[in-house]
Amino acid sequence: MKLATRLLSATALAVLPASALYAADDNVAHIDQIGADNAALIDQVGARNIVGLEDDAALQNGYYNALTVRQTGAGNQVGTEGDGLEQNGQLASPSVHNIITIEQSSSENIVGEVLQSALGAIPGEANRLIVLQEGDRRNRISVVYQIQENAMPGQIADITQSGEGNQIALLRQRSISSKQDGENTITARFSGDFNGVRALTGPALIS
Repeated sequence: MKLATRLLSATALAVLPASALYAADDNVAHIDQIGADNAALIDQVGARNIVGLEDDAALQNGYYNALTVRQTGAGNQVGTEGDGLEQNGQLASPSVHNIITIEQSSSENIVGEVLQSALGAIPGEANRLIVLQEGDRRNRISVVYQIQENAMPGQIADITQSGEGNQIALLRQRSISSKQDGENTITARFSGDFNGVRALTGPALIS
């Protein structure tokens, strides 16, 4: 297992060879994991913390990738927009399993851009994404892509938002293989007032 996490603040740079990272206000957490059995837990408490930047994405690249991010406080962000968080199951891998769990509490938290790609053989579960945003107001999911090839099982995205004025801008699933025998599923749960940017249309309206 290869584990590497880095904590960057305004005044210090620390390299931590551990699978769990704790941070306070205004910190940026970086992950760069390549190989088999990648796993990381990031726990950020405070405001304006970030996991993954556009020019330095949080990255897990290999087979069996698992990432959990917990952010407690306002104005936190996972994956700045522009591929800020990437989970790649390599084409040459014997099997692929990607799972991301994001938990954000308080207000004005953002999941910016997340990419899950499963390009190798997938005998079991492939891309799995769970996002829980709880708080008073204005939490947002900007862009999520799930892509898989050579795939038999379906992909799963499970989103829960509570509070006021929350938004999901784009969540897209794509399966390339003609051998797929499982459905791609998106489950979105909302509680509170004034959620969404406009009325639902298409499959979302009738589901």
